[in-house]
Amino acid sequence: MRHPNGFGSIDKLSGKRRKPYRVRVTTGFEMDDDGHARQIQRTVGTYATYQEAVDALAAYNRNPVILDPSVTFGEVYRRWSAEKYPSMSESTANTYASAYAAISEILGNAEFRKLRRANLQDAVELSGREYPTLQIILVVIRGVYKYAIRNDIIDKDYSQYLNISRFKPDEDGEPMHKIFTSEEMSALWDHKDDQFVREILMLCYSGLRIAEYLALTPEDIDVPARFLTVRKAKTRSGIRHVPIAEKTAALWEELRERRKTPDARRLKAQYDKFADVMTAKMEQIGLDRHLPHDTRHTCASMLKEQKVDLLVIKRILGHRINDMTERVYIDLTDTALLEAINRL
Repeated sequence: MRHPNGFGSIDKLSGKRRKPYRVRVTTGFEMDDDGHARQIQRTVGTYATYQEAVDALAAYNRNPVILDPSVTFGEVYRRWSAEKYPSMSESTANTYASAYAAISEILGNAEFRKLRRANLQDAVELSGREYPTLQIILVVIRGVYKYAIRNDIIDKDYSQYLNISRFKPDEDGEPMHKIFTSEEMSALWDHKDDQFVREILMLCYSGLRIAEYLALTPEDIDVPARFLTVRKAKTRSGIRHVPIAEKTAALWEELRERRKTPDARRLKAQYDKFADVMTAKMEQIGLDRHLPHDTRHTCASMLKEQKVDLLVIKRILGHRINDMTERVYIDLTDTALLEAINRL
């Protein structure tokens, strides 16, 4: 049976196969060496019977997203928004569109079916938005996932596991986690003679988690090479090399000397008291209250502000990278880490 032009094609593959019927569709055209237009075809799938192939081809033409294995988050979002936004007020639709824009750089071109909770959580946190906007971002992501479930694009909703509770303002209306402003960073440098302030600066310019920082041994701090080695982390992605910013090299060298006589009990006590000491220190030098994790958010924010590639940011912070191509790309460009951190 001949299908309409542009509908796609079905052919039977040679040999003895469990699913011999192949469905292909044209995704575009390119010019060959002779100057003639040539179809660019992609396989939708293979099927056991001809009728199954016909049904799959028809389903693809009704909704290409469903059977497209490489459909992106952005494409699913656009279909969801086209269905959802007409029933909203213009202001609400614009608010949702702005929330999507905050995560589109990370999620827009990501293959939907490969996304996991960690990818979504990273996108939310790296958006740099405050709690009210984060709530709207969650509404958008969850709406997209409900659309995807309803249309058989995926069968598991990872959006339900997202958590932004630690960004919720406290009883005084202050965000639980907030970045150090440029003025506050200048103030920290003005007080760099204080040992604890130096530790805050090292954290802001490395993005280390507090536990990672406190676990560093002298052998993990390679100042000449300008790299730190994180050997223990809460995730596999956290095991990494972290670049040392040139402006903090002397601070790390001093820390390396102090860590030559490690005291596990001292480090444990320091960890338990770190937030309290930090609160007191902020008050002492005249800055707003900050929590230890604010240093990590500050590092991410400064890197984004300097237009550093998001893959490089994820590598520095120890965030999970799912795509194999991205992993190889990052592994091949360790020098990019130093170049990135020295933009700060």
